[in-house]
Amino acid sequence: MNMVNDMGKDFQAVKPLMQFSSLVNIPPGHLVVGGSTLVMLCIVFGFFSDFLTALVGLLYPAYMSFKAIETKEENDDT
Repeated sequence: MNMVNDMGKDFQAVKPLMQFSSLVNIPPGHLVVGGSTLVMLCIVFGFFSDFLTALVGLLYPAYMSFKAIETKEENDDT
């Protein structure tokens, strides 16, 4: 349980997650673990599998690539 609470501290900079966390009164680490578990279960059992696979497999890497390109450091662009 301490690991989940410690992980919540890593998400302090994610404002939408923190706002949602305070709205539903659930720690952000629990939201991330619960959401990740729900997504993985949906993929395993086939619910929304096409959409979730595209989201996890295409959109997330694309977002991280754009984020890396926008930084001033050049070593993360490769």
